Amino acid sequence: MRIATAFRILLLLGAIAGLAGAQTASTQILGLITDSTGAVVPNATVTARRVETGDVRTTRSNATGNYIFPLVDSGTYEVSCAATGFKTELRRGVTLELNQKGRIDFQLQVGQQAETIEVASAAPLLKTEDATLGSVVDNRKIVELPLNGRNFAQAATLMPGVVYGTARMGIDGQQTIGTRAMPGQMVGISANGQRDANQNITLDGVSATDGFKSAMLFVPSIEAIEEFKIQSAVYSAEYGMNSGAQANVSIKSGTNLWHGTAFEFLRNNALDARGFFLAPNQAKNKLRRNQFGGVVSGPIRKDYTFFLFNYEGRRERRGTPSRTTVPTPAMRSGDLSEILIPGNRWYPRDANPAATRAIRLPGDNLPFPGNLIPRSLLNPVSQNILTAKKGSPLPEGGFMPLPNFDAEARAAGSVLNLTGTNDQELDSNQVLTRIDHRFGDNHRIFGRYVLVPSRWLNNPLLRVSQFTSEFRAQNLGVGYNWMISPRVFNDLRVGYNRIRANQVAFQTGTDFTHRDLGLDLRVSGDGNRTLTPREEGLPNISITAFAGIGSGNVTFNTNETSEVADSMSVNRGKHNFKFGGQWRWSPVVNEASNLPRGQITFSPDINGVPDAMAAFLLGIPLNANSAEGVPTNDMHQNKFGLYWLDDYKATARLTINYGVRYDWYGAVTDANGRIRNLSFAGRDRRTVNGVAYPMLVPNPLDKGALYDINARQIMPRLGIVYRFGERTVLRMGSGLFYSPQQTNNFNILGLNPPFSGSTVFQNDRTRPTATIQNPFLGSPVGAGPAALVMLGFTKADRDNRSMYLNNKIWQWTTEIERSFGQNFVTGIAYVGSAGSHLDMPVQNWNNPDPGLGAVQNRRPVPFYVDSRTPGQLLALGTVRRLESWTNSNYMRCRCGPRSGMPRV
Repeated sequence: MRIATAFRILLLLGAIAGLAGAQTASTQILGLITDSTGAVVPNATVTARRVETGDVRTTRSNATGNYIFPLVDSGTYEVSCAATGFKTELRRGVTLELNQKGRIDFQLQVGQQAETIEVASAAPLLKTEDATLGSVVDNRKIVELPLNGRNFAQAATLMPGVVYGTARMGIDGQQTIGTRAMPGQMVGISANGQRDANQNITLDGVSATDGFKSAMLFVPSIEAIEEFKIQSAVYSAEYGMNSGAQANVSIKSGTNLWHGTAFEFLRNNALDARGFFLAPNQAKNKLRRNQFGGVVSGPIRKDYTFFLFNYEGRRERRGTPSRTTVPTPAMRSGDLSEILIPGNRWYPRDANPAATRAIRLPGDNLPFPGNLIPRSLLNPVSQNILTAKKGSPLPEGGFMPLPNFDAEARAAGSVLNLTGTNDQELDSNQVLTRIDHRFGDNHRIFGRYVLVPSRWLNNPLLRVSQFTSEFRAQNLGVGYNWMISPRVFNDLRVGYNRIRANQVAFQTGTDFTHRDLGLDLRVSGDGNRTLTPREEGLPNISITAFAGIGSGNVTFNTNETSEVADSMSVNRGKHNFKFGGQWRWSPVVNEASNLPRGQITFSPDINGVPDAMAAFLLGIPLNANSAEGVPTNDMHQNKFGLYWLDDYKATARLTINYGVRYDWYGAVTDANGRIRNLSFAGRDRRTVNGVAYPMLVPNPLDKGALYDINARQIMPRLGIVYRFGERTVLRMGSGLFYSPQQTNNFNILGLNPPFSGSTVFQNDRTRPTATIQNPFLGSPVGAGPAALVMLGFTKADRDNRSMYLNNKIWQWTTEIERSFGQNFVTGIAYVGSAGSHLDMPVQNWNNPDPGLGAVQNRRPVPFYVDSRTPGQLLALGTVRRLESWTNSNYMRCRCGPRSGMPRV
C-alpha cells in the first residue's frame, strides 16, 4: 500500500509540477550554420534522422545561426541542412554517443535547394561543448572486452582516474558490500579521488543506486547495454545528489530491424593452472561459472513502436582453499599434554612450557597431572558445543569440526590442522524488457523494467557460520519527451529502484535454540528478552589461537528510491538554457546488528588457566557481550534539487557552461522512533550533583530529527571551452558539489538501548565467577552498554546540537586535447579537488586516559543519563562518534590518448 501511494504521488507531481528532475541522458546534436563567407544563416531547416528507428526530428537555426536537438538518443544519424538559395547538405554516418554534445557545423554553398551535397561523416572526436571530464564505453567495447563476471563496471576502470571502489567491489571487482548483494553483481566505482560512497549511477536517466550505502546492487546484462559514460569531474548543474563518479548507463532500444543473440560464457577450473602457494594435498581453486541467455529486439510497429527483451542466468560454484586451527581429538577430551613439550607448535617461544602452561583450577595450587583435565571437570556446555547433534551442520555433530590435517601439521610444526574449501553457490536470473513508442513527431515515451532474483549460499570451511542470502533487485524507468516547439523541449522521467536482501543462518527459523546447549544469552537492552526464532543460533565464541565459531549473521534490508525528474531545454540565440529539478524519497528498512546472539571470549589470561582451549573446556570465559538481537529500523529521507544552466555560445570558438544547483537533503528519521543519540546539546544535558552530563535522547518511539541540516547547499558550476582550431580544444571547469551522508550512518543509532545494544561483562581473572553457562556473573564493565553511538560535529553556536553535515567537495579541471586524423585524440589533463565535512567515525572515543586508579574515573566523560530516567547516573563506556569533520585533497595529472574513443 505504501509503495502504491508513493507512486501515485510521484505521477501526480510529475504531471502538475513539470520541474522535479535532473538526471537525464543529455545527448545533443548542435552546431552553427554559415555560408561560404562565414556569415550566419538564420531560419535554415535542419533535420536529424536516427537510422536505427527512422525517428526524425526537425528544427531551424535561430537568428545567430545556431541550432540544437536536445535530448536525442545515442546512435547513428543522418543530419541534413536546407535553406533558400543554398544547396542542401547531408551528413551521413554521424555516430552519437551517450551524453555527447555532438557538434555538426554546416557551411552552405550557394545553389538550388534541390541540389544535395552528401558528406560521409565520422563521430566528432573532440569534445567542444562542455568542460566535464568523462569517457564513453560503447557497445562494441562492452561486448568484445574480456570482462571477468561480465560486470560492465570493470570496463569503467579503463578510463583515466577511475578505479574499483574497494569498499564495495573489492580489489578484484568480484566482492560485495557486506552481504547485501551477490558477489560480482554490484557496481561501486571511485573517480578522481572521490569515494565510491559518493557515486551516482543512473539507468536510462533514473537512479539505480540504493540510499543505504550508495551502491548499484545489480548489473544489467552486457548484451542489453548500448553504452555507458562515466563523468568523473566537474559535471554541469544538471547533475546533483552526489560529488563522485556520475555513471550513466543506456539500455538498448529496439529498431526497425529484428535482432537476436544467444550466448553462454563458461569458466571451469579444469582449464585453470594450479595455484603456486597451495599445499601439496590441496585441490585447485574451484570455479565453475556459467552465464547464459539471450536478447531479442525489433519493431512492433515500424518507425513507431519497438521492443527489447533480455534474459541472463548465472550458475556459479566456487571453492577457495583454506586452512585454519581447531582443537585436536586429544584436546577435545581434555588432554593438553602436548603444550608442555619444549618447543611445541602451540607455544614455540616458551622457554619452559612445563611451568608456564601447566593447567589447574583457579584457586588451586597443584596443576592437573600430565595437563590432563579430569573428565568430571569438563564443562557440559563446552562438551555440547563440541558434540551436540541438534542444530549442527557437521555430519559428526558439534559446532567445531575435527582436524583432518593434524599429523602433517604437527610434522611441519604448524597449528593449521584443518584444510578444505570455503564453498559458495551463486545463482541468479535476470529479466529486462524495454518498450519505446513515438506518438507522431513531438511526443515519445519509453518504459523499461529490470528484475533480478538471486541466491547466494556461503559455506565456509568451519561450516557452522554458513548463511544463505536471497536478493531481489528491481528497477523501473519511464520517460516522456515532449517537443513543445522546435526550440523548446521537455523531458519527464519517473523511476523506482528497490533492493531486498534477506540473509539467514543454518539454524534460522528452526526449533534449535542455543539454550539446547545450555547457553542463555539475552538481549539485555530490550528487557532481557530471549532471542526470537529468526535471531537464534550459536553465539560468537572466540578462543585465542583457534578459529572462532558462531552461526552466520542474520540480516534483512529493503531499500527503495522513488524519483520524479523533469527538465526543460530552451534555445534562445546563442544561449541553450536548461532548468529543472529532482525529488527522491528513500525509505530503508534494515534489520541487523554486530552481535545478534552475543559473544563469549576465552583467552589464556585466567589465573591458573594459561591456555584458551583449556579455559573453554573448563567453561571459564574472560568476558562476554550480551546479545543485541536483530533490531528493526525504518529510515526515511527526502531529497529535493533544482538547477538552472546555460550553454552560452559566446563566439564560434568559445563556449561557456555556467549554472547553479540547489540540493536539499532532509534529516534522516526513523518512522518508528527507534534511533537514539547521545546528546551534548544544552537543552538535553542534565546536571547531577552540580555536574552536567550528556543524555541519551529522545524517548523511545519519538520520531523527531536528531540533528540539524544544512539548508543552504547552493552549488555554482562553471565550464569554459575554447577551440583553437578544428583539431585543438582547451577545456577548463570548476564547481561545488554536495553528497548526502549514507543512510547507514544513521541506522547505526538504532544500536543504542533500549531496542538493542550489547553489555560487556568482565570475569575476575584471579577468582573467576562467570561460567559459560552464566557468563554474566562477572563484573559488568562500567555497568552499561559496551558502546553508545552518537552524532558528532556538535556546534557551539547551535547549543552544542549536532549538525551532521553532508560531504562538501570543490573540484576543478584543466584539459587540452588535439586530434590527429580520424581516429586518434591525445592530450594532457589536470584535475584537483578539496573535500570537507567527510564522514569518519571515531570508534573508541571516551577511552580512559593512562594512569592509576579506577578506569571509569579516567574517562573523559565517565557518566551519562537516559531521557527515561534523567536523574540516574549511568556509567559511560566507549562512545562511537559519527563525525563529519574530515578533510581531503586530491590532485592528478595525466597525458596520453583519451580512453573511451569513438567507434571506428
